Amino acid sequence: MIQLLRLPGTVVHETAHGIVVLLLPGVSIDEFDITSHVSYSGAITVPRAVLVSYVPSLLNSVGSAALFGLAVRLHRSEISAGVHAIGDGAIAVGFLFFALSLGIEALPSYDDVMAPIRIFRQSFPGLRAIFDLLFLIPYLLILPVVVPIIYLREKSMLLLLLSGSVYTTLVWTAVMPFV
Repeated sequence: MIQLLRLPGTVVHETAHGIVVLLLPGVSIDEFDITSHVSYSGAITVPRAVLVSYVPSLLNSVGSAALFGLAVRLHRSEISAGVHAIGDGAIAVGFLFFALSLGIEALPSYDDVMAPIRIFRQSFPGLRAIFDLLFLIPYLLILPVVVPIIYLREKSMLLLLLSGSVYTTLVWTAVMPFV
């Protein structure tokens, strides 16, 4: 049941990784599994690795917020119109299901978080490493807090669901004033 909840969000997340890789010149997909990972190679720099790692998180977050907003608007329009059609309620529940799935899977995986660091280590030593280090300074400041949480999320389904649900709640709370 939990895998069913996660599946739509995972598919969107992994597909977003693949699309970003395809849009980057000189980068190609080596392996694509829509339910678990995308591996790629080519002209990867730290900024490109950050894009590949975090665009899916942004896309899932925006998608979750948009679907949540649609569900709320649909529910409000039902109430204001005095309509309590089962079909409209089912559509709102469907939007909420997909919004929750996207939100839970929005947080990056351990591999997503560590990819820019791996690329930086490969560029070191060299002139490129200086630019990459400047780019990574803000990233490195939050890494000690984020990495243990992300790592533990992957070891515990309960922690994954809990952290994903908390994140999704924060996204939905931020959206509420606009719907």
